[in-house]
Amino acid sequence: MFGVMKRIMLTLAVITALTCACSRTPEAVQLWEGGPFWAMKNVGSECPEAFGECFSWGEISTKDIYNWETYDSSAEPVFEMGGGWRVPSEAEWSELIERCTWTWTELRGVAGYEVAGPLGSIFLPAGGYHSGSRMRYSGDAGFYWSSTCVDSTYARELYFHSDYHGFYSSGRDCGRSIRLVRDSQ
Repeated sequence: MFGVMKRIMLTLAVITALTCACSRTPEAVQLWEGGPFWAMKNVGSECPEAFGECFSWGEISTKDIYNWETYDSSAEPVFEMGGGWRVPSEAEWSELIERCTWTWTELRGVAGYEVAGPLGSIFLPAGGYHSGSRMRYSGDAGFYWSSTCVDSTYARELYFHSDYHGFYSSGRDCGRSIRLVRDSQ
């Protein structure tokens, strides 16, 4: 029952996050022919430049403190978000890096990367991450979960700052941003 409720709550959070208050922003965009459709904003945000909410790896709710005491390692990780949305794998993030041009810029005063492919672009804000009760590197670096697990302690994330974008293994208990993908519009 608890798992079903978590999935319902997450589906509602995703629907809310993808119902943009910025009415001219489309829900998703395909950046290259045959590629997945990338959400235009982070889970929990209303506009592309908003940081959104942070989540521990595989969890679907936010919290005040992000550490191993608050991480639910016994729960089945959730990556399918309803409506065909899912957390991208490391391979999908890698394809985004390989197929697109990454330009460090600002969107309405928020630092991050414009990621442009032949068919469109998305903006990934440098939202930082949560560790303990503190937000770190907000406005300077971006940390986005992939669905790729390393082991019981670590998972893969997209990490970036103004001079770098690539992958890092991070503790699953920390709070990171989530940008969703799906296979069709």
